[in-house]
Amino acid sequence: MENKFEQFLRKTLSKEESQKLLEDIENDPILKKEFEEYRDTWDMIKVLERRKLKEKVSKIAKNNATSQIKNNRWLWYSAASVLIMVLSYWAFQQNVSGEQMAQTYFKPYPDKYTSMGQNVNPLSKAMSAYNKENYQEAEELFSQLPKEFLNDVELYRGICWYQIGEKEKAKAIFRKLNQDSINAYIGPTLWYLSITHLALNEKDSAITILRQIKDDPMITFHKEDAIEIIEKLQ
Repeated sequence: MENKFEQFLRKTLSKEESQKLLEDIENDPILKKEFEEYRDTWDMIKVLERRKLKEKVSKIAKNNATSQIKNNRWLWYSAASVLIMVLSYWAFQQNVSGEQMAQTYFKPYPDKYTSMGQNVNPLSKAMSAYNKENYQEAEELFSQLPKEFLNDVELYRGICWYQIGEKEKAKAIFRKLNQDSINAYIGPTLWYLSITHLALNEKDSAITILRQIKDDPMITFHKEDAIEIIEKLQ
């Protein structure tokens, strides 16, 4: 979604796409908050970029005020180099960690059912596909389970969606689980939700959840990894 935010702020979306995005933002409080945070960060970086570039160019101009044509040419080359450096830094900041970091830290949640001897059909068939990394088949089998199984396997469904490249669907499942008062997988849910935000380059949202993992004494699942990622992102 942050790619959509960037396209919107760069004014590269069509009129229809921009209108649709604005309507979605207005109707979704969570999305609205994410957009406002992204816009604020965008505005701050743009201001810093302009200020940095202006200071560098002014310093170069002052030191070379008496130079002739050759030095003037060097001035523009220097200014261009500074601009490239600033833009490169901005691109690096946007991509730092993000999808690559998610790939580094992501590991599927282990099978807690058949590994404990609960080989109950049709759950065992779905878990078998999951353990064999046949995530498309596993998701389909999970979704067909009787209602008494569904709450227990939602975390695995989210991981299946993540693994087959449907990150937005995975995020929706993890979010829903996080809001469920009877969710038995609070730590893992938060961890995989943060990783999904990272994979989608939603850095601010990822940091917010990672801090929740870090600060909650009841959560131990990947706590050290959460702390490590926060340090790398900041």
